[in-house]
Amino acid sequence: MKKVMKKLSAIALAIVMVVAAIGVFPAPNVAKASTNPTVKYKVHRQTYGWEDEWKTNGESSGTMGEGKRLESIKIDVDGAGLGVLYRTHIQSYGWESAWRVDEQLSGTEGQAKRLEAIQIKLTGPEADKWDIYYRVHAQTYGWMGWVKNGESAGTAGQGKRLEAIQIVILPKGTYPSEGSMGCGFVDIAKKPSHTETGAVTYMTHVQSYGDQAWVSDGSIAGTSGEAKRLEQISIKMNNAKLDNVTGGVEYKTHVQSYGWMDWVKDGARSGTSGQGKRLEGIKIRLTGELANKYDIYYRVHAQSYGWLGWVKNGAPSGTEGYGKRLEAIQIVVVPKGTAAPNSLPAKSDQSGFVSKTGTCSDKDDAGVTEEPDKPTSNVPAGTAISKEQWPSLLRGGSDFTKLEYFIRMIEEEYSSSLPEKNYYNHALGNIWFEKDIEGVYERIKEGELARWNSYSIAELDNLFSFFGDYAITEKTKDEHSFINGDAVCYFGCDVTKQSMFEVEITGAEYGANGEILVKYNCARKHADISLGYYIKVSSIIHLKQDANGKYMFDYVEEVSSEKIRYWD
Repeated sequence: MKKVMKKLSAIALAIVMVVAAIGVFPAPNVAKASTNPTVKYKVHRQTYGWEDEWKTNGESSGTMGEGKRLESIKIDVDGAGLGVLYRTHIQSYGWESAWRVDEQLSGTEGQAKRLEAIQIKLTGPEADKWDIYYRVHAQTYGWMGWVKNGESAGTAGQGKRLEAIQIVILPKGTYPSEGSMGCGFVDIAKKPSHTETGAVTYMTHVQSYGDQAWVSDGSIAGTSGEAKRLEQISIKMNNAKLDNVTGGVEYKTHVQSYGWMDWVKDGARSGTSGQGKRLEGIKIRLTGELANKYDIYYRVHAQSYGWLGWVKNGAPSGTEGYGKRLEAIQIVVVPKGTAAPNSLPAKSDQSGFVSKTGTCSDKDDAGVTEEPDKPTSNVPAGTAISKEQWPSLLRGGSDFTKLEYFIRMIEEEYSSSLPEKNYYNHALGNIWFEKDIEGVYERIKEGELARWNSYSIAELDNLFSFFGDYAITEKTKDEHSFINGDAVCYFGCDVTKQSMFEVEITGAEYGANGEILVKYNCARKHADISLGYYIKVSSIIHLKQDANGKYMFDYVEEVSSEKIRYWD
C-alpha cells in the first residue's frame, strides 16, 4: 500500500511540475475577474430616484421595458493606481463642459432631463494597463454596443433617452464576453455632433441634400421618414483605430436602371450623381489582413421596409426587383467572430436582403439564396378601398378607423397639457413630428396629456400599433419648430393666434407594390384672415404591410401645395 501511495504522490508531483513549467493561461480575450479592479456606479431614474445599492462590474443599472429615463449617474473605481472621469450629454444642455470624478453627480436632479449619451475614461499611473468598457440601453435601440476609454455611448440628435447602463474594467486588449462591440453610439449625418474619425467612416449623397457629412461606426448616413433616395456612397477605413492592421475596404452598389456596379475601394464613390438614380442594394467587404481579424457589418433603411437586418462581409443588403430606394445606412467593424449589433429597431429575424427571385443576381453571389420578400397584396393597382374595409386591413384591428385617429392625433391641440406654451400643431400637410410617436405615447401613459387619460394601456397599445417603431419626421424645414420635453410641436404664423385645419380624405387605393395609398387635402387656415390667404396641401399617406400582412404607417408624400386667397 505504501508503494502505491508513493507512486501516486510521484505522479501528482510530476503533474504539478509540468504545469508549473508550461504555465496555465486563460482563454484568449478573457480576463481573470478576481484580479480586475472594481468599478461601481448608481443612477438616478425617472419616477424612482436614486438606486438604493451600487451596481458593480458589468451589472445593469437603471430600468428596461418601463420607458424610464436616466437623469444622472455617479461612478467610482476601486483599484490601486486608478481613477475615473466621466461626463454626460443632457437633454437641452448638451455635453457637460467639466468631467466628473469619483462619485460626483453627472447629469441633473429635479429637472426631468434625460441623459442621451455618456463618456467614461480611466486615469492614474495604472490606466494604460486596463480598458474601461461601457454600454447603454437606449430608447428604441435597446442594448447598444460596447465602447471604451472615453468614447461616446448612446445617441445624438434623436432625442433618445438612456434607460440603463453597464460598466466593466478589463485588462488591456480583452473585451466583454457578451454583447456586440459595434454600434455603441449612433449619430446622424444630417446634424452630426462628432467630427472625429472612427474605425470605418462613410458618406452618402442624398436626394435634394447632396453630400452629407462623414459619419462613423454605426452612425446613420442618409435620412429616414423623408422619402429621400441615396444616390452615392463613399467608405474608408482608419487603420490607426484598428491596431494598425493593414488592409482596406471594397464596396459595390445596385443602382436603378444599371443593376450591380463594379467594386470600388477606399473612399471612392459608388453610385451616380446628377442622374436621379436611387441606390437599391449594397455589398461591403474588408481586404488584406483586416479581413482576417475583423468583420464588417452593415444594414440599410429601405423604402417601404424600414430598417432591414444586419449582414456582413460582402453579403447583399437592400432589395432587388422591387424598385425600392435605399434611404439610410449604418456600418460597423467588430473583432472577428464577435456578435452582430442589436437588431432594434428592426425585428430580430428581419432579413438583410429582399429579392423578388429569392437570390441575388450579382455574379459574385452565384448560388447564394437570401430570404425572399413576404407576399404583398395581389389586388391590382388602383383598386379603391372603402372605409368599411379599414378594420380588417390595419395593424392591430380597430375600434376606430386608425387613419381617422391618426389625423385626429396629429391635429390635436396640446396647449392644454403643455404648460407655459400655447403653440399648435401643423396638420398632415408638409410639417411633421420630428421625433418618434413614442414620446407622445409615453406622455399619455404618464398622465401628462390628460385628454387621452380615459384610454386604458391596452387600448393605447392597440391604437399605437398602427405606427410601429417608425418615426414621423419633419417633411420641410421650419425655423419655428421646437422640442418641449419628449413631445414635439410646431407652430405657424403667429404664436398668439390659433390656426385651424380642415382635412378631407379624398380616397384610398392599392399601389403598384401592394402598398395602400391614402389621398387627402389639408387646408391650413389662420384665425386672422387679414393675411389674405391660406395654404392648401395635397398629399398621399403610404401604408405598408407588416410581417402578418396588416397595414401600418410608412411615410407621407406631399403632392402639391398652393396659396388660396380668402376672397376668391
